[in-house]
Amino acid sequence: MGYYHFQEKEKMKILKVHNLTKDFGGVRAVDNVSFEIEKGSIVSIIGPNGAGKTTLFNMLTGLLKPTKGSILFKNQEIVPEDKPEDFKFLTKISIIYAIYSFFVVSYFYIIYYKDATFQFEFTLFSILIILFRFYTSYRMQKRVIWAKGFNSIILFFDTAFALFFAFYKNQILPAIIITIISCYFYYYFNRRKTKNLFGEFIEADKIAVSGIARTFQNIRLFQKLTALDNVMIGFHKSINENLFGILLNTNHKKMEEEKFVEKALQLLDYVGLKKHAYFLASNLPYGEQRKLEIARALALEPELLLLDEPAAGMNPVETENLLQLIKKIRDDGTTVILIEHDMKLVMNISDKIIVLDYGEKIAEGKPEEIKKNPRVIEAYLGKVTENA
Repeated sequence: MGYYHFQEKEKMKILKVHNLTKDFGGVRAVDNVSFEIEKGSIVSIIGPNGAGKTTLFNMLTGLLKPTKGSILFKNQEIVPEDKPEDFKFLTKISIIYAIYSFFVVSYFYIIYYKDATFQFEFTLFSILIILFRFYTSYRMQKRVIWAKGFNSIILFFDTAFALFFAFYKNQILPAIIITIISCYFYYYFNRRKTKNLFGEFIEADKIAVSGIARTFQNIRLFQKLTALDNVMIGFHKSINENLFGILLNTNHKKMEEEKFVEKALQLLDYVGLKKHAYFLASNLPYGEQRKLEIARALALEPELLLLDEPAAGMNPVETENLLQLIKKIRDDGTTVILIEHDMKLVMNISDKIIVLDYGEKIAEGKPEEIKKNPRVIEAYLGKVTENA
């Protein structure tokens, strides 16, 4: 029975973030942040300006690739956790690749040397090629993305040269061996497990389709489209239509469009914008544009909704309406994480609050706990000195 309850509790965790870190050159914007989000909750992420809140959102939605750390959404890896054995194997394969590079360049050198017009220059060039391959192999061990890309290009040229020698130099067996080994290395460098080590994670569009939607700190609407059209764009993952139907304006296409127009109008009504359905987005008041972004995000039918400063620019009445809307979204089955500076809204709506400062998580807990936390007070108001 106890194990069963433990399993049920684990299922309730819709998002798990572990040691998430993002560096921009020498600046660490997010520093080893870890937390878990329960399904059906409203969680606020707060902190002073520059604390790393939006950077965190950008990593959760695939717009930024973390320097390190892991993200699990519904127990599926968005950003896999680094495993020591993966790094060991990457180092091993890089060394083997460096040795292979030495032999393959030496082979091309031996075959072509007697035909080279400038033998000294050709020898020097071959040495430089070997050194460059060794360097890119070394950098690949350090997870440098350009090194992996260069090595993939080099493998293509190795195969091309091998085929050339097979046809013009009658070196068929070596060409076959080089082609097989090059294909193996290319396969390994570009498989999912290896790409993850280089920060090539799931793309933002696939994350959105998987069930995570968001709004932005700076409104990103299609300003020259109507509110209805903006919401319709959010249905891109659900619309079942093909180019043939669009060009010929088939009955199926018309029925699909009518169905999603109706759904878009329902969403606009849900956020209180149905009467503005045919207004251009640019003509809507700032607060209404915020609601329109939420409606477009909801068109994705997300299980997790990220709201980046949704109350920005709203008056107290609009903020109260937003509070009720977010609660309604949660009550209808969507987990919500929001970044917000309006502390009254945060304290009245949050099941849990996470506090960031200079990229670090300094506190996590219920609103009443966060209110009294001395580190949170210090982050917002500064440290009181004895002379003050």
